[in-house]
Amino acid sequence: MITTINISQNTPPGYNVKNLENRLTEYARQIVAEDTQSNDSEEPIVLSQEMVTAARKAEQEYRGGKCLDDASFNKRFGKWL
Repeated sequence: MITTINISQNTPPGYNVKNLENRLTEYARQIVAEDTQSNDSEEPIVLSQEMVTAARKAEQEYRGGKCLDDASFNKRFGKWL
């Protein structure tokens, strides 16, 4: 899949923008390759039933208009972080 990323950058007059574009493209390829390699070697995350229940409850509360503050979030999910 090809993705285009637009980046705003101030450059001085006469700056070799094409060179910058090529270097950024190569750097992006390296990042994607590294991320792809590291994701392939990771084992899938298995959630316990307790984790699933806590996440569903938090989602229901969020949809009902309640937001967790940091203290409440840490109390509910801290043991898994």
